[in-house]
Amino acid sequence: MELIEKNNVLGIMVDGRFMPAISGGTGAEIALLAVAAVGAAVSAYGTYQSAENQKQTLKTQAKIREEDAAMTRMAGEAAAARQRKKDERRLASFGAAAGAAGVVAHEGSSLLAEMDYASDAELEAQHVRYGYELGARAKRVDAQFARYQAGEINPQLAAGISLMSSGGSIATSYLGSRPVDTTQRGGGLSAAARDNYGQSA
Repeated sequence: MELIEKNNVLGIMVDGRFMPAISGGTGAEIALLAVAAVGAAVSAYGTYQSAENQKQTLKTQAKIREEDAAMTRMAGEAAAARQRKKDERRLASFGAAAGAAGVVAHEGSSLLAEMDYASDAELEAQHVRYGYELGARAKRVDAQFARYQAGEINPQLAAGISLMSSGGSIATSYLGSRPVDTTQRGGGLSAAARDNYGQSA
């Protein structure tokens, strides 16, 4: 298709008929509208690209948070294992301390003390691991939320809204600058005749 000018109006030929690009528009008006339309398209593309970048950033953040959660959970397991090793060494020293005190190790009250200590030591190891597990859970929740937010972003919709908004602004500006035809057509009184109706001359 090619723009042609006929009677100072730009348009195209369709099935042998001239179709004005914009009814009553001058070449300058059409050029300004074309520039505005290109600006609207560029703005819509910028909105699309911005939304797409935000979506990708959230997806990346979700992946990083999931990996961080896994590392935190593994760190908790390692910290609990270190705590157990430390407590095993201390528990092993109970026998030597009992023998030095003249008490039979691993029997009677010595055995009860060792069992209490072993029970407390295991609880402490689980407490250490649990602290890390809470951190890992919080990071997994953050990752799920980031992934949800990324899913809610629709770059095409954002670009469409931008384009529609720009198009509305262009149409309002164009139509607002057009002169209004106040010529009366059809029956009824003109504004001047209506205002003077019933008054004697």
